[in-house]
Amino acid sequence: MRMRQGNVYVVDTSVLIDYPDIFYTLGNNQIVVPTAVIRELDGIKRNPDPNERKAKSARKVSRTLDQLGRRQDIAKGARIVTGGIVRIYNRHVSIDDLASAADNRIVGAALKLIDESKANMVTLLSGDANMRNIARSYGIKAEGYPFRRDT
Repeated sequence: MRMRQGNVYVVDTSVLIDYPDIFYTLGNNQIVVPTAVIRELDGIKRNPDPNERKAKSARKVSRTLDQLGRRQDIAKGARIVTGGIVRIYNRHVSIDDLASAADNRIVGAALKLIDESKANMVTLLSGDANMRNIARSYGIKAEGYPFRRDT
């Protein structure tokens, strides 16, 4: 699948847990899920309380990605009904600025995407202020979600 120009959103685990339907709200853009996020989702979904909100969200995101991957090559990009493309991404640049190895890999994935697709606007979406700050120190646009509109 040929990737087109547009925004590339790298989503952190915190955003997927709080907004498990985010894939369908970001419009006609690329949504990239680093494999480090998949690993974190795997740990969260195993909560022994099946009704716990975070575990339910993690299971929902995992099912959505699995359904997309059954029908399309999600490593190259699975097109969704909004016209957007969802990818699972397993490459990253090594950094060591955050306490969490997963967080370092997520920021590193955004860096690698910038290297690979210079024409695209890469934005890291995270609920973690420190992750956003580190991402910005590398020149990555970083925002919380939902987007804040300045008034």
